[in-house]
Amino acid sequence: MIETQRLLVQCTMLRQPTIHESAADFFVGFDIDHTPYLFLPTAHGVLEDHELYAVPILMRKKDARMYLLDDTILAVDLKDFDEFHCDLSYYFGPEYNMLKKYLKSTEYRSYVMWSNGIRQDQINELLDSYASADTEEAKQTIRQQLSRFSGRVTG
Repeated sequence: MIETQRLLVQCTMLRQPTIHESAADFFVGFDIDHTPYLFLPTAHGVLEDHELYAVPILMRKKDARMYLLDDTILAVDLKDFDEFHCDLSYYFGPEYNMLKKYLKSTEYRSYVMWSNGIRQDQINELLDSYASADTEEAKQTIRQQLSRFSGRVTG
């Protein structure tokens, strides 16, 4: 069951981040230390397999029923998570109000720009390597690496 949930989260969150996200398209996961994380959209190929960007969810010290998003964005391995939730109202309030506010924030917009820049830099590096590759075998390897960014694997 957990593998199916992990796959669902991975397939949903492996997408190009945009500033026009729907709060309903996010998940919270608990790692093995029971720390909750909000998974962020992560473009194909930017991280290793089974990894996504995520933000830790922190409990407010003055009110244990209220939560905040940390300002740290981490690359996390989904294999280190043993629980996933799609109902985010417990953390983000009715109609996911806090999450909607976060998605409109400067922090999230900066993440989108940064993430898209990282992806483009990685693609450009591979294209430069392809142009200077000496053998067909090296070019084939680079083509396979480039295919990661589309979410498809070529043979």
